[in-house]
Amino acid sequence: MFPLLKRAKIDGAVIPAAAAMLCNFDKPTESRVSLLPHNDVVTFFHEFGHVMHGMCSHANYSRFSGTSVERDFVELPSQMLENWVWDKSVLQRVSKHFETGKPLPDEIIDKKIAIKNLLGATFTLRQLFFGSFDFLLHSANDKNL
Repeated sequence: MFPLLKRAKIDGAVIPAAAAMLCNFDKPTESRVSLLPHNDVVTFFHEFGHVMHGMCSHANYSRFSGTSVERDFVELPSQMLENWVWDKSVLQRVSKHFETGKPLPDEIIDKKIAIKNLLGATFTLRQLFFGSFDFLLHSANDKNL
């Protein structure tokens, strides 16, 4: 997502936001249709969340508009939209077989949702290790060694 113009209020006039989203999805060929795998759908929704963050901003100063917010809030709207494509009812509505037009079967949706957080604890422990190691490196000095 690229902010083209951030919302601002100048001399009482509101300058509306404008944004672009670049999608690098596979193009169809003569022998193969273009399909959108679930990971690409997740990415699309995530980036669209950034677009909505920029477009729905009501900041008066462009410096604080859109994704120019505190670092821990930048990802909130995009992660919210990203999580929608892990909701069963949303997956039923946005998925369909490219030939039959039927939505993804319930058993596949259930399996996808069940494995979404596979190895989540391992990922969390890995992040905790990185954080602890970072603290150790940045707090070490000759007196502490």
